[in-house]
Parts: sequence; C-alpha cells; structure tokens
Amino acid sequence: MLPGKSSSSYCVVPTPRRRDEGYRGILAGRPTPQTISASQTQASSVEPPTFHDRQSSSPLSVTVFFCSAGTFAEKVAVKLTDRLRDLAHGCMNLSVCPTNEPLNQLQTSAIRPGSIVLLVVSSTGQGEVPANGVRFTAMCDREAGKRLTSPQRSFRYAIYGNGDSRYAATYNGAAHIINQRLRQIGGLTLAGGLHQGDTAVATTALQALNSWWAKLRPAIQDLASDSPKLRRANSDDDFGKGPTIRTIDFQTEATSRHQVRFKQLRTDHYEARIANINPSYRERYQGTYLVTLDIGSRRYEDMGCIQVLPINSPPKVRRALRALGVSASATLCLNIPGTDDPSYSTFLTDYIDLESPFPNFEWLQTLAANTVSEDTLNSRASLDVLEHLHSSGHLPAETNPTTKICLALPPLHPRTYSIASSLSYSSTTPPKTTIRKPNNQLTILTKPFPTGRFSHTFLSSSLPPAPLRYRLLPSPPAEKLLTVPPSTPLIIIATGAGFAPVRCLLQRRIATSLASKTPNTKNNNQSISLFLGLKPADISLFSSILNEAGATPHLISQLCIVPSNSDGVRVYDRLLEEGTREKMREMVVERRAWVFVCTGIEAARGTRGVFESVLEGCGGVEGMGERWIEEVY
Repeated sequence: MLPGKSSSSYCVVPTPRRRDEGYRGILAGRPTPQTISASQTQASSVEPPTFHDRQSSSPLSVTVFFCSAGTFAEKVAVKLTDRLRDLAHGCMNLSVCPTNEPLNQLQTSAIRPGSIVLLVVSSTGQGEVPANGVRFTAMCDREAGKRLTSPQRSFRYAIYGNGDSRYAATYNGAAHIINQRLRQIGGLTLAGGLHQGDTAVATTALQALNSWWAKLRPAIQDLASDSPKLRRANSDDDFGKGPTIRTIDFQTEATSRHQVRFKQLRTDHYEARIANINPSYRERYQGTYLVTLDIGSRRYEDMGCIQVLPINSPPKVRRALRALGVSASATLCLNIPGTDDPSYSTFLTDYIDLESPFPNFEWLQTLAANTVSEDTLNSRASLDVLEHLHSSGHLPAETNPTTKICLALPPLHPRTYSIASSLSYSSTTPPKTTIRKPNNQLTILTKPFPTGRFSHTFLSSSLPPAPLRYRLLPSPPAEKLLTVPPSTPLIIIATGAGFAPVRCLLQRRIATSLASKTPNTKNNNQSISLFLGLKPADISLFSSILNEAGATPHLISQLCIVPSNSDGVRVYDRLLEEGTREKMREMVVERRAWVFVCTGIEAARGTRGVFESVLEGCGGVEGMGERWIEEVY
C-alpha cells in the first residue's frame, strides 16, 4: 500500500545510425547518393562542379529540415516538401530535395550562396533546442567565430516556429535561437524569416502549414524567376522598399479577428459535458482534481492533449444580454464567409470571456464620451463593466453601439490539458458514470488556482453534466513513449499535474497486460522506475492507479514518492542517493533506458541538472538523443 501522509519519502522495490550525408551534396549543388546516375558513378574520380561553378545555370536548390522532440514538426516538414515538389513541377529553375531530415544533419560548411534552407522547429523544455538540433546550433557558434576571416554565405532561410502562445515565457524559444544562429553565419531571411506558428490556433500540420505557405510560395517563386535584384548577395527581404504603412480602423481589425476565431470555433470544437469531478469541488482545496469529460461519440488518442473552452454559464449570459439591451436570438453581424452569423446568445456563451477585462476602451468614447473614466473600469471583468454602464444609464444606448462593444469583448481562450486516461483501459473497466459508454469519456488533471478560468471559475459553478466545448490536439512529445517496447527500461520523473500522461501510460500498460493471454516470460525485468513529487492530497487521489500498477506483473521496478515538504527536498534529489545514482546510470548507459520528465519549469531544470551529473563522461542528456523526453507545464 502507499504511505501515510506523514512520510517524507517512500520507496517500494518489488522483488524480483548514423544516416547518410547526402544533404551536404545537395546544399552544395552536388547530387546526393539517392540521385547519382550510372554515368556519374563511373566517373567518381571527377569532382562534381560546385554550386559556385553552376550558379548561372543550375536550378535554385531548396531543402527542408525539422527539429523537434516529438513528431509534429516532422509532419509539417513532410507536407511542406510535398508542396515544394508540386511547385517545382511548374518551375524549371527550382530543385527540391525529395526528403527531409533532422536539423543535425545540416552541415554549415555545405551551405552555399543561392541555396534555400527551410526549417520547421519545435521547442523542448523551457524553450530550448531539441536534441536533434543541438549539434547544429553548436556548429553555428563555431562558424560564427570564423566570420571575420570567411566570406559571407548569403544563403536564404525561413523558419516555421511550432509554439504555443499560452506559454509566453517559452513561446517559440528554439525557433528564435536557430533564427539567431542562421543570421550569425550569413543567412538572409526569406518570407519574413521566422514565422511564429501557434498550436493554440492551428492544431493540425495542414493548418499550421497553410498560413506559412501563403507567404513562402510567392517568395520562392520570385527567387526562382531569376530576377537580378533578387540575386544580390548582401540584401535581405523587400530590397529597396520603404516601410509599408497599413492603417486599419479598430472595428475592421476586430471584425477580422473575430471572423477567424469564430469560424474556427464552429468547425474545430465539439460539445462535451462534465461527467465527474473527483474530489467534489470545494473552496481552498490544495490538491489536484480528476475531471472526467464525456466527449460524445468521438475517440481520443492515448498520450494526447485536449483543449477545453470553459463557456459562460446561462445566468451570466442573461446578465450580459440585459446590460446590452439585445435579444438572445438576435443576430450579431460578423459577415463570416461560408457560415451563418451567430446569435448574441451563442456569441456570448461560446466565444466571449465575460470574466476577463476589456483589452481596450476605444469603443467607450462613442458610448460615454468623457462621462466615464477608463481608470474606474480597468482590470474589472467585462461583465462587471457592462453592468456598471447599464446601471449608470449608458447602456443600452440610443446610438446602438452594441456590435462595436461585442467586438471589443475579450475572446474566450482555450485551456490545454494532457489526457490522463487510456482508451484501452477504460474499455476493460466498468463505467463509473452512466451518461454514456465509458470509452466516450476521458480524464484530465487540473490544479486549482484562485482565479483560474477553468479550475476555479468554471468548475465552482458547473455541476455535472455541465456543458463545455473542446477539441483534441495532436499528441505531444510523450507520444513517443507509445513506441517504446514494454521490456525497455523507462525512468519517469513527474510532479503535480504532470502525473496526467503518466497515469495514461500506466493505464495503457495495465490494459495491455490484462488483454495478454500469455504472460511475458521472455523478460522478467520490470520496466518503469517512477519518481513522483506530489502533495499529500494527490497521493491519496492517485493511490488506486499506483497500487494497481504495482500489482501488474513486470510493470513497476521502483516507486519513489516525495511529498511536498518544508525541508526543500525535491523528487529529483532522490536520484542522487547512493545506489539510485549508480542504478540510473547503468539503466541509461547499459540498458538504453528512456527518460520522461513531466514537471514545472524549475523541477525540469533541476532534473536535467541531476542527469547531467549522473551521466557525466557518457555524453550527458544530449547524448541520449530521442530517449530524453521533456514536457514542461
């Protein structure tokens, strides 16, 4: 059984390629091993002409690289390569490398003037460059030191940064680092250089690529057209152009923004209902909630994510409608192409965040001129502002600025959570609720915050089966764990809500064991060493799944739980204890163990530092490559 709350820690120990380097050739204007013809192999002693020799007649070469701890960046890179090949069919001056590779395969010495390098970059950890791009950035640093004595390369590059704007501190951190390195070695930006993608808006590889491609395609076509002004080596984008000044009035800009977001809400989001909250919501609770969502008929992927929109409750929507003086069924004119405009009720329920303050008060001058001070309204919830203007007689107004006010309201932003349940596990266990079949339900973990829009405001006023809207997201880097054979050692360090993907993985492994008709006799080594930093309330909440995992054959080899404590002992400190340190080193170096870290920023840094120490002399964390996976919340 699991420990009592008084323990400071508790441990249970059950008894018992290198790729080819063809990209150097194509970037230098030389054929890759995949494209060498018979005549060329017979004349292997003759050095192929360099890009400098063929610059006036050879096609413009384009190569695509990706850098990511997961698979999303690679998916975007594959789709980009497909589009480039289609573009090359109609453009004689364009040569596209048929495949794409991790960024570490790109050699700075092979980049020649006139070539185009396109990169799709995700971040890891605290906005850091993933392992399959670290070697390239180090190479750029060494190259930058030679710039005073080496000629400028003057190649072209563009980067798609795959980030999430809700994590402002680390948003596209790796893409910014690589952008800086490419400039240091003489790269010139193409199509604006860094395009900052946002998975809060574009959640599929195709959606992510569309906005970038709209800028990238004409820029590549211009270069391939062989225009003299585009061949200048030392100039950047928009040669000789002055600054472009674009003036857009507030209402036009707001309408455009709302059109995009509302159309996306209509097409990408689905209705869900709260099936269960464990424990029941209560004020000043210090632990984590297990929230079960009934998602209807849709299926989800293990180790994936879900975005939830904590919609406004009917009472609050009625208050907003009364303050604005509009009917719930009246139409708000957004003029959205391809879809009907929403009613005021739908708009205020599903799209607007009535709990957040207005981002600006440009609309206030039309309504109240100088009779209402902005200072009295700043930082107040938008619903409170509307009711204040209503009680003071400014709303509803004869001039009817309702549309303008609605466009100024803050949009409702989704909250992203790791899925904490396994579809295969829920199919083998009896349902705990009776709303729908259990395989239509998923669980998330959420930590309560006093002003949290979902964890506090929504859950405190939403008893099951309260509705909300959601969309499923592509699996995060943790999806790689699904490909790891159960017999491969796995070291997991998780804290708080970072236990969500761990819970999913444990459920999946348990379901696999239950479904197996014959016991695993080939490998009797338990595969998972689990180190958890949890609050006492969470230890109790997670005890069921941990005990079940401990009772499953060949699943848990070591379980170490470090409760929150005033002594400053962290879960990663346990990795340095005598015996554990040597075991972790042997597992990683000799048995090729994977490491999964799912913690907050500080704990992730501390864990990485510990493993750098444990693996000293063996390549450190970087030497683990894809076997090191971080998710930071």
